[in-house]
Amino acid sequence: MKTGMFTCGHQRLPIEHAFRDASELGYDGIEIWGGRPHAFAPDLKAGGIKQIKALAQTYQMPIIGYTPETNGYPYNMMLGDEHMRRESLDMIKLAMDMAKEMNAGYTLISAAHAGYLTPPNVIWGRLAENLSELCEYAENIGMDLILEPLTPYESNVVCNANDVLHALALVPSPRLFSMVDICAPYVQAEPVMSYFDKLGDKLSSSAYCRQRRGQRHALHSWRRQNAAAGTDARYY
Repeated sequence: MKTGMFTCGHQRLPIEHAFRDASELGYDGIEIWGGRPHAFAPDLKAGGIKQIKALAQTYQMPIIGYTPETNGYPYNMMLGDEHMRRESLDMIKLAMDMAKEMNAGYTLISAAHAGYLTPPNVIWGRLAENLSELCEYAENIGMDLILEPLTPYESNVVCNANDVLHALALVPSPRLFSMVDICAPYVQAEPVMSYFDKLGDKLSSSAYCRQRRGQRHALHSWRRQNAAAGTDARYY
């Protein structure tokens, strides 16, 4: 099992600190958080990507993935009018371009909250439309797209393994995968291992976790399952 560091935890420090720490702590790779001041996709496009690629070279730290900020500040493909939706999708496409240029293995996104008054048929219809367009783009440029399930405190769209199955069935793209951050199943009393059982090879080759107090027992079991399945882990 290989491990990667997610740079979101370093967002109030220079991005180089994340590369330095990942190198010193023995991580196998690094996942870039796509928010300011570190690696906002338009900033990368404007030239900032040179610094990221240089740091990866300096610290010999492969960039395993890129995670643009899609949880609603300000981009949320699940909420708002057509202009807002279009802007969110365009940003994610740009993020995929930047991930490709960084030689990142994937782009990770989430389906943020769709609004308290939005009925389920509208939610799932919008998600299917969004993912279809994004997956077509991902297929064209050769980029894996990972859909992260969120906790119910963050979203009312994709929050558990069954939601992931529904999303994957709506958009059966060879480039669309998912993952598990153990926080989401933990707060819903859902077995972490259900993701492995239900998603099979659609669970990304990199499985993810945040270790929080009270989750240590689940994490040990999850590590054993990761090792058996040959999947990798991202910590932050």
